[in-house]
Amino acid sequence: MSIPAEGLTLGAVSDLIKRKILTDTVRISRDGEPVFNPDTGQYEPGPPVIIYL
Repeated sequence: MSIPAEGLTLGAVSDLIKRKILTDTVRISRDGEPVFNPDTGQYEPGPPVIIYL
């Protein structure tokens, strides 16, 4: 499907870019607080804390 360039609106171009170009998901996280494991008697890394998704 071909659309003439002068017929494209900013909204149409924005939707096209979102669907075709911006396909990655960004997740920013940091290490969580250490968790004590009673079976081993040691602290282990806790689950990551997601800062941005």
